[in-house]
Amino acid sequence: MFRVRKKRKSPFSAIIPLVAIGVVGIIIVAVDTCNIKSAFAQRQWPTANGVVIDRIIVGDRAIRPLVTYQYTICGQSFTAESDLKVPGFGLRTVRRDTAETTLLGFSPGTAVTVFYNPDDLRDSHLRPGPTWNMLTRYAFGIVLFGSGLFGGLLICGKA
Repeated sequence: MFRVRKKRKSPFSAIIPLVAIGVVGIIIVAVDTCNIKSAFAQRQWPTANGVVIDRIIVGDRAIRPLVTYQYTICGQSFTAESDLKVPGFGLRTVRRDTAETTLLGFSPGTAVTVFYNPDDLRDSHLRPGPTWNMLTRYAFGIVLFGSGLFGGLLICGKA
């Protein structure tokens, strides 16, 4: 009687998906590193005095605060909006509570410090720096890269 040998799968066949996962992680980390660096650079922008014109809570599912403010630079007046970089995750009631709490300090007529881009005076922020989604995506990229690297090392160690 003949014995049929089962073909053994090469451990290297699993490396391709792991390499792909690692490459996607590296791309996410590289892109978000640039975005996060530029977001932190906003903290070095010049500042101007501004005033809050209006404040509202917007969104049905992604509830967030929205502050409309006005600032003047070199005699030129600008109007802008900011969501104050409030994270958009959590239960709907928590997001509404967070938006309401955040808006307490931004009633109409309140003086605010505005960080503006010296190269484009219309580009401004009330809270400069990275947003939660940038940091979350960055962390996800690190996890993907680490998973690809660790899985690849495990498979290569068994081969």
